[in-house]
Amino acid sequence: MIYSDLAIPGFTLARMYEEVSSTMDVARQCMSELRGGHGLVCARRQSAGRGRQGREWRSSDGALMFTLLLHAEVPVSHFSGYSLVVGVGLIEALRELGAHLQLKWPNDLVVVERGRIEKIGGVLIEVQEAGDRRIMLVGVGLNLSSAPQDLPVASSLKEKAGRDFNSEQVLPLVAAHLKTTHERFVKSEGFLAFKDSWESCSCFEPGVTELTIDLGGHRAKGIYQGLDPSGAVLLRDGVENTTVPSGHVVSLLNLRERGGSKETWRA
Repeated sequence: MIYSDLAIPGFTLARMYEEVSSTMDVARQCMSELRGGHGLVCARRQSAGRGRQGREWRSSDGALMFTLLLHAEVPVSHFSGYSLVVGVGLIEALRELGAHLQLKWPNDLVVVERGRIEKIGGVLIEVQEAGDRRIMLVGVGLNLSSAPQDLPVASSLKEKAGRDFNSEQVLPLVAAHLKTTHERFVKSEGFLAFKDSWESCSCFEPGVTELTIDLGGHRAKGIYQGLDPSGAVLLRDGVENTTVPSGHVVSLLNLRERGGSKETWRA
């Protein structure tokens, strides 16, 4: 595979590949080269990108696709809600570039406005064991200048911020923010330290947004009440309370828009 080395502060390994199956695949192969530092693998093209639950990650020529390798010497149990925290770090980084996005549980970057929810990017997390350390593989896909034309719910940073973005501009800033966010997460009480930030960026409105979440064998439905300290969704259906630690959101009603109004979306 053809690649060029990148100079990204704080990363002992940083590479840009011309084409890979997925940056997550390459990141796994690079783990042994970290030597105790953090790593970054980016690609101009992916032939087999994947999202959560094995879904295909559809990208365009105007997308930024990368995986961070971030090490930590804490138990796996500490990482509840980690993917939500990555979302917060991405939102904060992109805000510095003038792109104001929202979060949709558990791992999507979106914008809700004028009656539409549009996906700008997503996050995929994988934990790898490396002796007494954990290596967090943080896969990120962002539509910078364009979005896949055959996905009507997709959009790009350029469309939403009204100006051009390129990987040379976005990648170092985002990588730095996610490294700092990761280190803060590891040293803190975990997701709880980021909970308020996540809620403020969310397109869910507590007590208003109605969710239906596919849990595999069945579905949970109710009014969104917020997140618990681990990052699980709290739902209320009449007098019943349900805690949903993971799942796929298949429908939403009464979303929080960037402009403040509410709208409906279905997957």
